[in-house]
Amino acid sequence: MSKYRDELEALRARNAQLEQDLADAKDDGAALRANIEAQRNATSKDAATVRVSRVSSYADRLRAYEVFIDGQPVGPLRAGEDLEVKVQPGPHHMIVKIDWCSSKPIQFTLTSGDTGQFECASNLEGWRAGLALFYVLFRRDHYLTLKQVF
Repeated sequence: MSKYRDELEALRARNAQLEQDLADAKDDGAALRANIEAQRNATSKDAATVRVSRVSSYADRLRAYEVFIDGQPVGPLRAGEDLEVKVQPGPHHMIVKIDWCSSKPIQFTLTSGDTGQFECASNLEGWRAGLALFYVLFRRDHYLTLKQVF
């Protein structure tokens, strides 16, 4: 009987730890959302703007890409949409992700008042659509394209 009590106590302790982990994750999520909103709503006169457009295509058309600037998520991007984010002037790097696949990172520098224009799309267009499994397994950082548009 004591064996079952010990197991029950161990399960209760594990449950308490999982509840604490869940509470911590919710706190982290709230902080992340606040950080994203702060970046979106930056109104500093010295701010620069990053505008990312997503080409509407068949591949991934029902799913959103996640845009990261300087390692921080700044928002989702659906097919045919644009995302505009205020950033501080200076050097930055950006990447676009979907699940465990992504684009190659792109480096850019913006000065005060500048607008950097970028375009992202799936690499699985035309004949490459048949290579989806290859890209997912072996070329995860080439699944999406990201380029600066001038």
